[in-house]
Amino acid sequence: MTVMTDLKRSPLHDLHALSGGKFIDFYGWQLPVQYTSIMDEHFSVRQAAGIFDISHMGQVLIEGAGAFDFIQNLITGDLHRTFDRGLGVYGHMCLPTGGVIDDVFVYGLKDSKRFLMIVNGATHEKDVAWLRKNVASGVIISDLEGRAGFAIQGPKALSIIKETIAGIAELPRFAFQQIQGGTPHESFWGCRTGYTGEEGAEFFGPARTITVLWKQLLENGAAHGLKPCGLGARDTLRLEAGYPLYGHELTEDRTPLEANMEWVVKWNKGAFIGREALEKQKQEGLKEQLLAYELLERGVPRQGAPIFKDGQAGGLTTSGTFSPSLQKGIGLAYAPISWNNAGSNLEVEVHKSRRASFLQKAKGDILMSNRRYTKSHEWIRVDGNIGTVGIADHAQKEVTDVVYVEMPKVGKTLKAGEEATTLESVKAAFSIYAPVAGTVAKVNNALEGDPGLINRSPYEDGWIFALEMANPADVNSLMTEAQYEEFVKSGAASAHN
Repeated sequence: MTVMTDLKRSPLHDLHALSGGKFIDFYGWQLPVQYTSIMDEHFSVRQAAGIFDISHMGQVLIEGAGAFDFIQNLITGDLHRTFDRGLGVYGHMCLPTGGVIDDVFVYGLKDSKRFLMIVNGATHEKDVAWLRKNVASGVIISDLEGRAGFAIQGPKALSIIKETIAGIAELPRFAFQQIQGGTPHESFWGCRTGYTGEEGAEFFGPARTITVLWKQLLENGAAHGLKPCGLGARDTLRLEAGYPLYGHELTEDRTPLEANMEWVVKWNKGAFIGREALEKQKQEGLKEQLLAYELLERGVPRQGAPIFKDGQAGGLTTSGTFSPSLQKGIGLAYAPISWNNAGSNLEVEVHKSRRASFLQKAKGDILMSNRRYTKSHEWIRVDGNIGTVGIADHAQKEVTDVVYVEMPKVGKTLKAGEEATTLESVKAAFSIYAPVAGTVAKVNNALEGDPGLINRSPYEDGWIFALEMANPADVNSLMTEAQYEEFVKSGAASAHN
């Protein structure tokens, strides 16, 4: 039995205690699960801002002339493709079998020969051992000690950051800024990343520096509604956003493809550990894949809850909770790939009773929308530097039955607000505009044979095209879902054009 005195403590521990934090054992760390209540903290993040201690996450410095190529061989992400744009890299470290050792973020500049890798607290020691087992000549691995980290998240987070520290809030999503210290180990990093589906940033660095910054942000953010938040809200928030948790959705027995995260595998990058196994799995086809569901009846699904379709068992819940935003039970589960179609009716066993559920999003997409909207009723959903574009449900109802879509050409460069394409309905022809500047990276060819997908599934199967955005931060100027709903209710929105 582990007692609290045996657990590691965050450098921010005393601040949590003073704020009324209630502590639990989280993979050997004594961390706050909540301060007031999970619901209160959840809505603070969704409506204003919350700040989370993530000091349990490992901070590993990788240096040397061979460091870039060493990391490139270890993860599924492509450092060349991402670092060239000044962005951090999210990727999976895989076994030769394709199973996931951990999901990590890497920050750094190629020419600096110094990179920061952020690893999960639960896999910290295992990850460092894997790095050292595979270390290349000319590479130095330092498992940094005396460090701390936190995330500040929510629609008001960037404003609070801007009042406190320069340069971070202005960065595009996934970008980072390294603030130099006297030595490499004294530098701290501000990264435009997060784990809630909201805007914000994460900070990593020496414990003393991070503690001071935590205090400053809480003081400056009080007027904006900033609150300290615990692990409980962090879990409900990440599940609403459909984000995986290592040990649940990601394990050494599951591959990125099965986790419905093929987007983290950059096939054009060249060799990396696990590539051959993933290529074979992709060629042969998947048997199971992660899906996201919501309950139609009362109940809260938990890890291990069986999933049924047409009375047959076949799936297993990896994470489940009550969604404060949706006011219903939600979950992620591995199930036969044939079940993974948006709108499928499933059953989930909760307390030995089967509850009807609905496959809310196909292939594990987010449960809580991260869409932004234009006044001409386009929506854009951001994933890294790619923005998927379609028209809002309000617009498709006004244009009525869509009968034809003229697809933009892949490779076409568009300015924000420029006409990208047109669609025709039984009512009239309508223009679709680019929400932000970028280059057309992909089009939805399924619309050529079935344009009615725009009416039946405007936010999923009816997407129109995807943009490689010139600056992902541009989406911040667009309306959030709540703002768009108010815009529609105000009567300012009429026909799509």
